[in-house]
Amino acid sequence: AWNFTIDGLADDARVTYRLRFRRAGDVDYLPGPAHAFRSLPAINEEARLCVTSDIHVTNTSAQGITADLSLLDETLPYMGAFQGEDGYHAWIDLGDLVVIRATRIAFDEEEVEQRYREAREKIDLVGHSVPLVFVRGNHEEVNGWDDDGGPNNTTVWSGRMLLKYLSPPVPSAFVSGNQVAHPQFGVPGNYFAMTIGNLRLRCLDPYLFSTTRPHNGHGEVGGSLNGWDWSLGETQYLWLADDLVTKPAPYSLVALHHLTSCYTGTGQFYGRGGIEIAKHSVAGRPSFEWGGENASGADVLATERPEYVDGAVHDMLVDGGNQVVMKGHDHFHARQSLDGMTYVTLAKPDDAGVTTGNLWGWRFFSFYPDAVTFFAPNSGFLSITAGVAQATYEYIQTFPVAGRGTVLDSFTLFPAPVAVGEVNEGATLRTSIEIAGENPTRDGARLDLTLARAGRVRVELIDLAGRLVRVLDDGPRDAGHHEATWDARDTSGRRVASGVYFARLVTEGDRVDSVKMIVLR
Repeated sequence: AWNFTIDGLADDARVTYRLRFRRAGDVDYLPGPAHAFRSLPAINEEARLCVTSDIHVTNTSAQGITADLSLLDETLPYMGAFQGEDGYHAWIDLGDLVVIRATRIAFDEEEVEQRYREAREKIDLVGHSVPLVFVRGNHEEVNGWDDDGGPNNTTVWSGRMLLKYLSPPVPSAFVSGNQVAHPQFGVPGNYFAMTIGNLRLRCLDPYLFSTTRPHNGHGEVGGSLNGWDWSLGETQYLWLADDLVTKPAPYSLVALHHLTSCYTGTGQFYGRGGIEIAKHSVAGRPSFEWGGENASGADVLATERPEYVDGAVHDMLVDGGNQVVMKGHDHFHARQSLDGMTYVTLAKPDDAGVTTGNLWGWRFFSFYPDAVTFFAPNSGFLSITAGVAQATYEYIQTFPVAGRGTVLDSFTLFPAPVAVGEVNEGATLRTSIEIAGENPTRDGARLDLTLARAGRVRVELIDLAGRLVRVLDDGPRDAGHHEATWDARDTSGRRVASGVYFARLVTEGDRVDSVKMIVLR
């Protein structure tokens, strides 16, 4: 494998190239096929990205997860190949491209390399015409808990092969990231950030710095079953905090395979879920370092992570103006919103099955709350167009083939707002909805609304089954702070029964944020 730098390219330009090669002992060079890619856009130029996750090229039948490689052969060129003037500037994959093992079977470095070679052959279907930005997942197996300090373990073998076959962005004037070399395989490239047009992309890794195995996935035993053992680590956390402050951008996107909260049920810590494991208030679950809370909802971050001086990860991202968190791992498409930040779980792009990869698989195992989650069926990928005025995220179908290209979900974001006079006292406003007062409540609640920009607003009350209980507000509102009140009655004026309810704020562009309320009688 060779790595080399091409300098002097014009911004957002179509670049054609051809690789010439000669075999050992030959004199003449042979021409390879001609390819083309688009160079990255400058600031204030439109950026186009496609995002995939959980392709599982080297999947094994023992795992029982569908990975249709014939479908992949069709969909990868469709997703990422250079398509005239509108081709993608980058292809982001959120991990589990390479499945090292489905169960704890014995294997060696040669087998690990073979799996990376197989994955690279599939990457080459499209990688010649769009740059790949790879965010490692759990199945790449570069885990801190497997690293015994020696040269012969999964962490080292897979760490080497990642650098050889899926080269990560190298820290430079353009790329910020981990510069500390691993003693066995060099700079790991496990977390990094770059600016593409007006979009700042920050890619995180919850594996290498998690030094105690927290789960018993894939037939293992002896895991700690402690969600605090998932961690970004102090170095990565402090880097992220600094990057949020020193590298602001109109659009901010965080990408990782799964959150460090990783709680799906009693003793289950293998990373399924979205906002319901990001904050205790959503579904009563512990949020660990991502939200800073224990199983009772108490903030214990200062005790568990005293080095996290800028708060829990979710709160730090919100305060730092991040707009979207993209994650994979759960094999279906889900969109949620919390504290003005959108969480998107990605589907597999190559799943032709009807169980694990679709809504009736991990969705119900993970208990994504219906009332605060938008679901769409498999299979597909995410397409992002970040322009000057707005950024559009579209979930595009790849299977069934008859509907390939159909947009199954779409949402729009606006550039991060600047300070607006005295409305926000110099701080950046984040669209959100919060409960003011007691929760649980008997007689209703006052809701504090914050709007980053003027536009039409709708505030709804939803019950646990997702049914509309009442509309509290529906109309145009200025940017700034507002409030809505609920007297614990439904549309007909009847007092609602005891139970869980969600107050949902919907703004222009289908931005959705919600907060959970408990009514006691």
